[in-house]
Amino acid sequence: MTPIEELLKDPEQRAAATKTSRRVMFTFIAIFLVMIYGSGVPSGILGGLLFLAVGLLLVPLTVAVPSFMLQKRHPGLKWAILLLDTLANIAITRALYLGLFG
Repeated sequence: MTPIEELLKDPEQRAAATKTSRRVMFTFIAIFLVMIYGSGVPSGILGGLLFLAVGLLLVPLTVAVPSFMLQKRHPGLKWAILLLDTLANIAITRALYLGLFG
């Protein structure tokens, strides 16, 4: 059994993973809105919706899961890991948005 499967058997761990995933998705949506309205780079309706949909599927897998695993392995570094995953989320979302639409 993989470490993530072992962690998610416990209801408390499942709730913590869901909370991490929701926080990362909320951050992604906030950054996306800032990029739409603050960057001056239009995405178009179809491009924006596609970016949002794909991002909401990929961001939890690429940012939230590693963050959750690191938080469980190193509980003393929880706040540093939260800061790093937020900064990674900002950097990835910004780079992809500007790369695709800029």
